[in-house]
Amino acid sequence: MSITAQILFVGASGAKAMERKLESITNNIANVDTPGYKREGIRFSTVYVPLTQLPPSKPKDPVPTGYIPTYNLALEYAGAIGNVIYLEQGPLRETGNKLDFAIEGEGFFLVEDEKGNRFLTRDGSFKVNSEGFLMTSSGYYVIGKGGRIRLSDSYDVYVSEDGKIFSRGEEAGRFLILKQSVDKRVGKNLWVYNENLAEPSDNFKIYQGYIEDSNVNVVYEMAKMIEAHREFDANLNVVKSGDELLGYLNEFGRV
Repeated sequence: MSITAQILFVGASGAKAMERKLESITNNIANVDTPGYKREGIRFSTVYVPLTQLPPSKPKDPVPTGYIPTYNLALEYAGAIGNVIYLEQGPLRETGNKLDFAIEGEGFFLVEDEKGNRFLTRDGSFKVNSEGFLMTSSGYYVIGKGGRIRLSDSYDVYVSEDGKIFSRGEEAGRFLILKQSVDKRVGKNLWVYNENLAEPSDNFKIYQGYIEDSNVNVVYEMAKMIEAHREFDANLNVVKSGDELLGYLNEFGRV
């Protein structure tokens, strides 16, 4: 690969990485009002591209257009290698709704769909269906230590800080709060549950009548967006410069 081609590659790769960063920031801002949402970012890794070229294979071979001998030089750029999730606590907002619950500390609520596929969430805005099962606002069953949580009376509900659920004065179940590293989001605020990685959390409190808001700081995200736009433009300028250099070298080769 010629030096000019390498420069074009580095510029294009950097622009692509900044594009992913902008998409991540935009997604964060779009979910600033989503309960339990955790902001995401892009993980970068420094990539080195050696600026070395092989000379013509035979002495009589013509020198390739754009060939410049280089020694011990390399281009360095940041490449996007994956997402990173920031799990810091979001602010707790009082709602007064007895079926709203917020986790302070470490862990997730465990929920499942009709087919039994399980997920994790920090969104505790729950409701009760016609059969008395505690559900998420998007229709997933809330899972306790004994399975799906069912209430005898949705109006007479009390939950202790350690997650015990009482209905009409009798214990109706207990929230199963699990801790697990997460990186695969499903929708806005669900996470892929891994039975082999998840384990009960012992560092949490449940607050009834509260919701955990998103941990997105709009001012911070806007500042990062401006920064990413500048980096994106800088990488496009690298591509433009490399293209111009290639044109000059091609023109020089015809002289």
